[in-house]
Amino acid sequence: MSTTLPILPTLPASPSRCREKSTPPEHSLIASLQGDVNPQTDSPLFSKIPPELRNDIFQLMLTSYDDELAPLETDEYFSRHRYRFRRRTDTALLSTCRRIYLEAHDLPVSLNEHVFWMNYHGPPGVKYHNKPIAHFWRLTAEQREAIENVHIFAPSHWLQGSLGICKSRVFRMKHLKISIRQTDWYGWEYNHPSTVMPNGWAASLKLITNLESFEMELEIVERDKLQLEALVKSMQPWRIQLANDRVLTTEGNNVVRRRYTGPSDYGGGMHYDFQTNEWSWDGDITHQDAASAPPLYYVGYTLLWTAMTV
Repeated sequence: MSTTLPILPTLPASPSRCREKSTPPEHSLIASLQGDVNPQTDSPLFSKIPPELRNDIFQLMLTSYDDELAPLETDEYFSRHRYRFRRRTDTALLSTCRRIYLEAHDLPVSLNEHVFWMNYHGPPGVKYHNKPIAHFWRLTAEQREAIENVHIFAPSHWLQGSLGICKSRVFRMKHLKISIRQTDWYGWEYNHPSTVMPNGWAASLKLITNLESFEMELEIVERDKLQLEALVKSMQPWRIQLANDRVLTTEGNNVVRRRYTGPSDYGGGMHYDFQTNEWSWDGDITHQDAASAPPLYYVGYTLLWTAMTV
């Protein structure tokens, strides 16, 4: 017996309140290339290797990777599970010849995740860590159309009300992922994390006209996993209305559950007291103490919504 699941309400059409430039940059390096492009017929890369395999080679070379020479401090709020190093993308390939540039110039944008931390706890040196709109405005129209994946680490209060960010015409992607981690829940440091998830913000996703899938990653210390399991169960029936008679649904997508170790101490003296099984404050804790603190178990749940026509 099939069950009709509720469709979340859509937002009324309204102009964007974001302060945006009137025209985003249109310039592309391709437009400035002068003269004929050498077809490189003498190169085995172009004369013997088929385009599909050549594209695989380009993708392998232009995919970002963990820079193990640039680790992130494990006791900082921006250091997350699977985000322990700075990411590096080597683009020297694109400067070898015009033929390669023409075929592969959009791959660094389309292959790699665009990551943002919507709070004050972003990695040092990342200029637009909490300003995705400002970041996307710096890209050309061609580059923005090539964006595949955007990942946002957000505090839970960021999802109160509607998501004004979705009203921006430069906020475009095929897949959007939002992560709420242990330190993002309201009240976590007082041992009363508020794992309530209103759904009003979800209606804003309709404004991302090319969105094909949406992912929500939720994390909490294992002590509080029952709270999170209840939240995940309540979110599974959500059907989120999109443009063009489509909805996002979790149907056919299993919830992914993970258990892993993470920091028991965060910068500034906030640490987990294993005797009382609570977070507590100790301003005398040093980075050396934090490094020697025992690991703490966390659980993470990931829900995936994919678009379907209704």
